[in-house]
Amino acid sequence: MEDEHGLKVWLDKWNIVDGDSLYDARSKGLEESKTCAVCIGEKPPGGWLEEEIAVVLSMRLKDTSFRVIPVLLPRAKPDNIPGFLKSRSGVDFSKGIDYGDEMYRLVCGIQGIPPEPVEIKKSKFHKRLSELKEFTTRGLISEEVYIEAQRKILDRWIGF
Repeated sequence: MEDEHGLKVWLDKWNIVDGDSLYDARSKGLEESKTCAVCIGEKPPGGWLEEEIAVVLSMRLKDTSFRVIPVLLPRAKPDNIPGFLKSRSGVDFSKGIDYGDEMYRLVCGIQGIPPEPVEIKKSKFHKRLSELKEFTTRGLISEEVYIEAQRKILDRWIGF
């Protein structure tokens, strides 16, 4: 995201040094952010994630320019979105990262600009994504290979 779109991404796995306080480091990361993408996976959020979501929403109440974007990850269910996040528009990768318009919408949301309509054309990239899906359906490649290949194809496709 930083190379292609000029967006600096803060992710705990990339930014927290072993031995640091997770709470302090995450709080500092949030304080320095203008947007928070709340990623929802296969299981409903619980524990620390629920607390972090509460902190993020309280930040939004104090600063209306702070954006909170729910992001459904592959295989996530819309029911996994906590009630207080359901009122926010979000990005849906639950069926896989097949659609360039969702990534485009995420980037626009992070930047705080409305997305213009995106027409996905049957391009060589779309064809490759369709072929990948077929390989997975037939059991020719694993789900992990499928997701990684999708990411690589989309990295080349989405140049905005």
